[in-house]
Amino acid sequence: MALHLREYQLNILKTCLKRNTLVILPTGTGKTYIAFALIINRVEQYKNQKIFFLAPTKPLVLQHYRNFIKLFPEFRSKCVAIVGDIKPEKRETMYKAAQIVFVTPQTLQNDLIEGRVSFYDASTIIFDEAHKAVGKYAYVFIAKKFVEQSKNPRIIGLTASPGWRIERIQEIVENLAIEDIEIRTGHERDIYKYIQKVYIEKIEILLSDDLLEIKKLLDKALELRWEKLKELGYSKAYGKKELLELMKDLRKKFATTKDQKYSIAIQVLGEIIKLEHALELLETQTLYTFVEYFKELDERATLSRSQALKSVLNDIRVKKARYLANKLVLEGREHPKLEKLIEIIKENKDKKIIVFAQIRKTVDRIKEFLEKNGIACEKFTGKKEMKREDQIRILSEFSEGKFNVLISTSVGEEGIDIPKVDLVIFYEPVPSEIRYIQRRGRTGRTEIGKVIILVTRKTRDETFFWVAINKERKMLKFVKNIKKHIKLTMAHDSEIPVKEPSKHFGEVGPITKFLTEKKRTSPEDKKESIEFLQKKTVPVIIADYREKDSGLVQALAEMGVVVKLEKLDVGDYLIGDLVIERKTIIDFISSLMDNRLFEQLQKLSKFNSILILEGEEDLLSEAGVNPNYIRSILLSILLKYKIPIIRTSNFIDTANYLYLLAKNGTAPQLISLASKPKNLNEVKLEILKQIPGIGESLAKKLLERFRSLKGVFTASKVELANIVGEAKADRIKKVFEEEYK
Repeated sequence: MALHLREYQLNILKTCLKRNTLVILPTGTGKTYIAFALIINRVEQYKNQKIFFLAPTKPLVLQHYRNFIKLFPEFRSKCVAIVGDIKPEKRETMYKAAQIVFVTPQTLQNDLIEGRVSFYDASTIIFDEAHKAVGKYAYVFIAKKFVEQSKNPRIIGLTASPGWRIERIQEIVENLAIEDIEIRTGHERDIYKYIQKVYIEKIEILLSDDLLEIKKLLDKALELRWEKLKELGYSKAYGKKELLELMKDLRKKFATTKDQKYSIAIQVLGEIIKLEHALELLETQTLYTFVEYFKELDERATLSRSQALKSVLNDIRVKKARYLANKLVLEGREHPKLEKLIEIIKENKDKKIIVFAQIRKTVDRIKEFLEKNGIACEKFTGKKEMKREDQIRILSEFSEGKFNVLISTSVGEEGIDIPKVDLVIFYEPVPSEIRYIQRRGRTGRTEIGKVIILVTRKTRDETFFWVAINKERKMLKFVKNIKKHIKLTMAHDSEIPVKEPSKHFGEVGPITKFLTEKKRTSPEDKKESIEFLQKKTVPVIIADYREKDSGLVQALAEMGVVVKLEKLDVGDYLIGDLVIERKTIIDFISSLMDNRLFEQLQKLSKFNSILILEGEEDLLSEAGVNPNYIRSILLSILLKYKIPIIRTSNFIDTANYLYLLAKNGTAPQLISLASKPKNLNEVKLEILKQIPGIGESLAKKLLERFRSLKGVFTASKVELANIVGEAKADRIKKVFEEEYK
């Protein structure tokens, strides 16, 4: 099958072959086909080097993989699709065997950190939905490693919606080392004729009198709490982001001062956040979603000591609101928006429709009501609720017309290519221009499309609707002149001679085969070659899996450390037999105040351990208590618990210390002043605890299960894995069975 490229696609491809390029194209105009054409050219040019194609979700990765091998079946044996539910050992084998790898970013980041894959033998990487390459998203770390390791790097970013803020787009450009930007808004000469019209209809809906009564009760409950917060010196905040920022600020102040004013403010703000969310569900979702939310709060209240939670549930207004909502649900009554949705779908019963809703409970309720009305439909949700096989099956059946209504959460917004969707319905507006564009882009791909947005009048629905519209207008205005505002990475143009047409492409205008390219950097410019890496000892650190998004793990990986992520019973990092507990100054103070610190120190004292205190804050002044008390705690850690303390300024500083410890191959042996075990049971425990990753708890479980050290030594890997997990079981077997060298 030939890939026929349009004029604008060919023009953009030529730029992508010369420079690292951010491609900004309207949805449905074939960004992926440009990437596919680039892959074929780069495979032909660098025959023994790998190509990575990244997409944010499993369904999207699998879609790209299937579409590529459908267009180019001769490359099937060279392609793999790798996602997180494939076992790590198998992923490592798949990376080695394939030349073209379609993979999710979180999976690739973990495998880079743990040393299962590298980019030393890679030439090209493609980032789909490139607008995500900001902050701590995995794209950022992956791109940095690619630039460091690849000898012939080519980076391509694909997006329909980069956003409208200059700072965000500049961050994307810098993070992906972008050298050029190719933009089409749909009005340019080479693309205009391919753009399909999409009609937008806003349908306004009024809340029923019953729902208005419930809303008034919640409004009053909120008003009283805002007045209380105002008395404490805080003005009203608007929006989730502002509320969460205020909560973060209050918690930090309370941790460092223990002033009860902040404690009260934290509780009141916690109540406000819960009530605001409840009100949003009532106004914009379904009554069922609203009722289920409070059921979840009831369950949490049985397990939590949260005063904010109990205060909300015990509020007489909330109790009455819940009673009225439950009564309506039992009567089969619902939000008028749901009734309008059914009406619209019945009017368009012969059309292929996607309904987008943000909340899974709302998706469930919509499906239930549609089926009651005889409408064939299926829901499409993320990995927490739906297996990969089910996602593939549902999309396939929808494409084949086995049912004509798909109800999707946000997982269906990003790039899922379903041919000929006639109508897209927003159950609620979204305040993000990126998500607005992505949702809308599921229709109008090959024919004229239509979008209907349901908006509840005089609620936050109206605000969200206009926020998205205005942001998109700003984005389109900005994107037209983007190169005037954005500073690009220094370009290194490749010298690309024009050769004969490639056999892989049908012709729509001239298509050329690019066989040679000047290297962007010479081998001498690289600090490390593959051969050098094979000769040197690579430092290995075991990190607790909860540290994976800390920034420290990524910093260690950038230093060339192989980081293995596991669940650690004690400490945050393990280097040889050295246990490292890492605490920020704020966390240290917080754990001191609630007595967690002493329990942790007791556990650490049983091992060869170090405590790292991270942060530039002055520990003695930040604690808000007598400085001599903090000094006495520090002395106790050193003398009573015999745990050395290292102060670091930030996570980069911490990473440097861990790197030096790991680079030595074994951690420096610290003199232990602890008394020797007094009986044979303690001796047995101590022997097992010498195995990295096995603490007191796991050692006891192993002896309780197998009764003796001999029983542990002779147990099968499967038996061990049932108690300590597969990774630790493997490590135990290696300790017991591998020959001493």
